[in-house]
Amino acid sequence: TYRLGWDVNPQGICESDSIDIYRAMHRAIQDVRATIRFLQFHAAEYHIDTSHIFIGGYSAGAILSLQVPWQQESETESWLRDELGALDSAVNQIPGKINIHASASFAGAVSNKNILLSGEKIPFIAFHGTCDDIVYYGTGAIFSCRKLASFDGPGTLIPIADSLQICHEIHAYCGGTHNLGFTDAVNRDMAFTFFRDKLVCGNCDESKKDGILENNTYPCSEISICQNKSNSEFNFNLFPNPAKDHFTIIPFLTQPALISTRLYNSQGRTVHVFEGILARTNEPLIFDLQGQETGLYFLHVSSPAGLSWIKKIALIQY
Repeated sequence: TYRLGWDVNPQGICESDSIDIYRAMHRAIQDVRATIRFLQFHAAEYHIDTSHIFIGGYSAGAILSLQVPWQQESETESWLRDELGALDSAVNQIPGKINIHASASFAGAVSNKNILLSGEKIPFIAFHGTCDDIVYYGTGAIFSCRKLASFDGPGTLIPIADSLQICHEIHAYCGGTHNLGFTDAVNRDMAFTFFRDKLVCGNCDESKKDGILENNTYPCSEISICQNKSNSEFNFNLFPNPAKDHFTIIPFLTQPALISTRLYNSQGRTVHVFEGILARTNEPLIFDLQGQETGLYFLHVSSPAGLSWIKKIALIQY
């Protein structure tokens, strides 16, 4: 796991502090790198093959899965190093260089496409919906909030990876949103196959491909329509998180809205569904979690207009 530290403004996610996003990401990168150093140092004890370390994640975890292997210390903003320390200075003092063989990104991006230019040519596989308005397939501000940090998604990385001959696969789901099948076993299997057949078995030179997968939401020729979608006026506050037996979401809406909510467990199974009209802003919607197992859950709120809002929830026992 990694430290969380981005404080979302209660008036809406788009009013939050963009600088704090970079702080949170820096801390998370430090934590992941410290974890990898620890595992490498104890490789014999845990029977780890340090020549085949792979990293993967979804959403924020996917951003880390791309950022950690590629970002160099020299590319870190000086004010972040001064405030929070160097990339390898936190959590533990185990020396050594981290060795990541490849990464898998499910709805992820990088803070700056140029980090591919100066680092090692780390192979990667990426799965992304072309209408993702949380983390853009191309380049755009996260959560479609113009005040927040802009990230470069797989669509922007393709020409750079091609030019540098970085081993990669991009699976772009036409019309897909932020949560499109990213916990589905098919996508996981494709990632495992990429790691095994293309890297462990030495066939990486033949693996570069960019796939476009239809899901019938939009024709591929109309991918650009997604860029006009925005969820800057479709935001919610969720509490408590972590939760024990229930949580509540409070909408920040400019007008009554028909919404659909789906709560997924960490295996991608739907455990709660709500569809209805929220008549006014600040109208609470309570989700009963009694009987559910502890662990991570994902709430996806969407509207017929294509707006969406995603939140990760931890269900714990006190």
